[in-house]
Amino acid sequence: MNQTSTVPAHLPSLNELFGMATATASHALERWTNGAVTLSLEELHEAPLEEAAAQLGVSEERTVVILLSIAGELTGDFVLCFGEQDGRLLCSAVTGMPTSEGEEWSELDQSALLETGNILGSAYLNALTAHLGQQLVPTPPQFVLDYGASVVEQVLLPHGMLADLVFVARTTFRHGAGRSLDAQVLFVPGPALRDVMDQAISSH
Repeated sequence: MNQTSTVPAHLPSLNELFGMATATASHALERWTNGAVTLSLEELHEAPLEEAAAQLGVSEERTVVILLSIAGELTGDFVLCFGEQDGRLLCSAVTGMPTSEGEEWSELDQSALLETGNILGSAYLNALTAHLGQQLVPTPPQFVLDYGASVVEQVLLPHGMLADLVFVARTTFRHGAGRSLDAQVLFVPGPALRDVMDQAISSH
């Protein structure tokens, strides 16, 4: 049986919650980029942890990950993931400048994606904080670049003994009337945070 259907009653509430968080992040991105970049939540579902890399659709090409962890007793990770080419296009949309050429990423490009991940991750965590009545404190975001599924597995490996399911949110970044860039967001709550989320959702 597919584990993605084990708790379907939770998904409508989370979809609404994460949809509002994405809208909040979109408004913040619009202000930050003078209206150049917006985003929307296209789909939210749950997937087994071991299938998360496949769910993200990453290949053996270089993949960009922005990792934002949650500090404190209620731990977890927020992971923004996209292909390198889309990452460079997003950098250009955010900064209004051509991206760096070749293998290396400039500090400006990395900073643009780190701030994008920080805006989106903070919006998600603020929405969860308000919904759960528990303060979720993010750590500074990290920029990770590696090949394909290996980079996602590196990020998820510490959770292997702690979490069975992760939330996968397909998110679209739009640059004005130009090209849409697909990104995937993984939200991996630790056991204590997952318990608090389950209790809060079931009580609504």
